[in-house]
Amino acid sequence: DQQARVQADLANSAADLRVARDTNAALEAELCAARDVHSADLRAAREEISTLQAALSAARDAHTAVDRDLRAARDGHAALEAEARMQQQALAATMVAQQREIDRLATELAAAQRTQAPSDADKTFAGSAFLQHYTRAAMAPSTADVHAAVRDLVAAFCTHVGVSPAKGEAFAAALEGEAAVFLDSNLSDVDRLAQQLWSSDRLLACAPIPRELSFILNEAIRMDRGNEAM
Repeated sequence: DQQARVQADLANSAADLRVARDTNAALEAELCAARDVHSADLRAAREEISTLQAALSAARDAHTAVDRDLRAARDGHAALEAEARMQQQALAATMVAQQREIDRLATELAAAQRTQAPSDADKTFAGSAFLQHYTRAAMAPSTADVHAAVRDLVAAFCTHVGVSPAKGEAFAAALEGEAAVFLDSNLSDVDRLAQQLWSSDRLLACAPIPRELSFILNEAIRMDRGNEAM
């Protein structure tokens, strides 16, 4: 009986051992599975960390590029501002120089006007250039000389008012032809020729309105261009 009990205990111990071994194997299998899952999770975490590090590096590079472009833009803006200031200073200096030149020319012009031409208030017939020329001049010896003087007078007037010389010459020629018809056989009569020319109503086309020879002569006297009036 005792031997049977020992054998039974041994059998029970063997069964317990098998159960313990099976349990240990199951635990080892679970441990291996857990290790595999942990390894996979660790690899995924590492890959995610690597991706995040790459994205962070790209962001840093982009930030560096933007910062570099911003510095370049600031430098360019500063250069443009400096160039604009230099141009403004140069323009201001040019304007000052031009204004000084204008002032100088205006001063010289005023001095020349005071020296060369008296003011309207100071002008008198007694001091006119016309009277000086008139007192020294003699009567035209022939009608040809009268027509020559008229041509010179008309040419000078055309120059002053901006009329073409051709128009002036045509006007003088028309006056001469008109006088020839009027005087006929009395072309040697200088007095009558002068009277005819003075009273002619033929007009020279000029601005602001057409003018007769009498106006042209009076204008030369009025402007004290005595050499032209003579």
